[in-house]
Amino acid sequence: MVTPDRKVRKLMGEYQKTGNLLKAAMRSDLDRKTACKYLDAGKLPSQMRVEHTWRTRPDPFDAHWGQCEGILDAVPELEGKFLFEWLCEQYPDTYQEGQVRTFQRRVREWKALSGPEKEVFFPQVHEPGRRMSTDCTHMDELGVMINGDVFPHLLCHCVLTCSNWEWGTICYSESLLALRSGIQAALFRLGHVPQSTGPIIAVRPHTTPRRRTVSDDRSTRTTRILWIILVCSRVRSRSIARMKTAMWSR
Repeated sequence: MVTPDRKVRKLMGEYQKTGNLLKAAMRSDLDRKTACKYLDAGKLPSQMRVEHTWRTRPDPFDAHWGQCEGILDAVPELEGKFLFEWLCEQYPDTYQEGQVRTFQRRVREWKALSGPEKEVFFPQVHEPGRRMSTDCTHMDELGVMINGDVFPHLLCHCVLTCSNWEWGTICYSESLLALRSGIQAALFRLGHVPQSTGPIIAVRPHTTPRRRTVSDDRSTRTTRILWIILVCSRVRSRSIARMKTAMWSR
């Protein structure tokens, strides 16, 4: 039976109060010999516990584990049960079916310590009409030429993660205006607003001060309206259709 720490703490407190070993042991619900042991040690049971690292019996697979380890090095995805069946066929007088669990634990320990690294991945569940990813891609490597001159540009690329529907808009910088134009063109073409539109490109702020104009105010208001539409998950395709009708009527 394992003695809990709370009893030993109470034992030490009662012994400091009374100075009587028998009385302190009775109040702590401990045997006199057990109380004497912990008082002499001056430690709690958790501090005196020794970690069990030694084997209580010889390893039954020590004689042929080198062969098994060589097979696991060549085929690390091999299961322990299949390897144990092969071991029993090779040495029928040495191993029995009741040792399969012990051998499987040995194989699991080998894979954890010496086996190949496991691939770490995060599964993603894509639902229809829920998420649209947006990013800007540099197109200079394609070497697009117009009238013999190189055409440096970027592409604001919008993709629905479930159906892989995509739309691209030419832009010339990673700015908020380019982001607004690219997402707006994709939403008008799609005719619906997804519930989420991330990840989104990092917008580069203007470093050089310039004078604000009326067009800047209009662009800011338009950008705010667009972000409200993107964030609000309750906007349906009817809102987009109304916006398209209003723009075409002009």
